[in-house]
Amino acid sequence: MKTKYEYKKTWKKKNPKKFRKSKNKENRKYFSKYPERKRFAQKVHLLLKKGVIKKQPCMICGSIKQVEATTLSGNPYSPTWLCDRCNKEIHRVIRQKKLVLGVV
Repeated sequence: MKTKYEYKKTWKKKNPKKFRKSKNKENRKYFSKYPERKRFAQKVHLLLKKGVIKKQPCMICGSIKQVEATTLSGNPYSPTWLCDRCNKEIHRVIRQKKLVLGVV
């Protein structure tokens, strides 16, 4: 019996057009909710392409795998570079603080 992950992986290979279409739909929904994040991502991508900025290792753990520019700094010319794990940890801490303060 296949795990959920294995099933999704094989389905994705068999149905690339459907997968791309569903992923695009998710992205449109997400970025319509947060348009400033889309603009930030587009600016960072353009600056990387032009060579104005360079991809850096994670600012917390120093990892070079899965490093993304995050909107924490708000400045596309000096983005906050975090790996996936550290980014999730930061957001978890922020959520906990909001719950403690009652700012949900």
